[in-house]
Amino acid sequence: MKTNGKNIYFRRLGLVGASGIVLMVSGIILMPIMTKTLPVEDYGRWVQLLTVLRIGFILSEMGISIAMLRFLPSETDKTKISDQFHTTLATILTLNLLASAVLLISPQTVANYLFGGKTELVYCIQIILPIVGINTVCLYYFRAKNQIKKYTLFTNLQAYLIVAIVGALVITYKNIMFAVAGYTLAQLVIFWIMFVIIVKEIGINAPNTAYLKSYFKFGLPILSSNITDIILGNSDRVLIGIFLSMASIGYYNAAYTIGFALMFLATPFTTVLPQTLINLYDHGKIIETKEETAKAIKYFLYLAIPAGIIVSLFGETILKIITTKEIAQESSYLIPFFVISAIISGSQGILSNYLLVIKETQLLLLIKIIAAITALALSLILIPKIGLIGAMVSMIVANTIQFSITAHRIWREKT
Repeated sequence: MKTNGKNIYFRRLGLVGASGIVLMVSGIILMPIMTKTLPVEDYGRWVQLLTVLRIGFILSEMGISIAMLRFLPSETDKTKISDQFHTTLATILTLNLLASAVLLISPQTVANYLFGGKTELVYCIQIILPIVGINTVCLYYFRAKNQIKKYTLFTNLQAYLIVAIVGALVITYKNIMFAVAGYTLAQLVIFWIMFVIIVKEIGINAPNTAYLKSYFKFGLPILSSNITDIILGNSDRVLIGIFLSMASIGYYNAAYTIGFALMFLATPFTTVLPQTLINLYDHGKIIETKEETAKAIKYFLYLAIPAGIIVSLFGETILKIITTKEIAQESSYLIPFFVISAIISGSQGILSNYLLVIKETQLLLLIKIIAAITALALSLILIPKIGLIGAMVSMIVANTIQFSITAHRIWREKT
């Protein structure tokens, strides 16, 4: 890249990096409020609720939002941009509503397996899931159009609005249902602000189904990849809830919040890098595309390894300060495992951008399937036998498999 292009690139990395820090801090701020006010079992239910929302969105959006990230960056015609955005918004809203309706089949069964029998949380998911979907589309619009300042602004604003509203309601009413209500309200407020800004920029157009063929063609293969993401990133909590307890989810997530916070260091690269690589690759600059990927990995490791050592050494102390003594005792030993996993996962997240840009989605899917099958099999075997350590071993092995295969693929092409 030219010097000016590099300056813009690093400014964007700085913005998203700062956003990652803000998000990390927001999660740490909310954790002591939840853990010191609610029973650890309710904190576990809160974590499970957010996990189920992530799973529901990934399954129901069918790769459409990722397709928007791929096709929108190079589009310059305002009418076509508006068409694609509103088509994506309407499609994901419809898919999310259908997914929410599925939960009506047997809400008590879902509650028994996932929420320790608290059926009210299942009904809450039906309301929140469509809101999360349209909110995500708006955030992805800013990413797709390289409006990084707006993307980071609203990402941060959403995080702290959730902290403020949820925290205030939990402290006041000491009830998980008020936490869920606060989360819903924050999502609605941020969506409305973003939607108004986007409409002022590109107007309102009726959804155009002509775009759906190309979007689904690109996105559906990614759906299979998204399913593997669910297994790799969220199945651990679900299985912990099934085989162990709601309290165990609380212990696990407390360690995750501290140890896996290192992933914020990869956020600037995984957020900004794809658009940079797409622009280079689409203009035939293959060598530069590979070089930028390699640089991103190098910069990430320069930051992540020293930070990981510090977090591992002082993680238990941090937990004692921001949570209860019980949680610190039950979860601090997991922090070094999360640190290792975060470094491997962050590196893999950066590398996988290269495969996505060159449209090797089938290879990316195959790598994730191998890792997901390994993670799920190990989790089913190890969690019932050795508890939370089993979940950690499964995660590290799966992430290592992904990174090793992806790195080999890129290294082989360079030679």
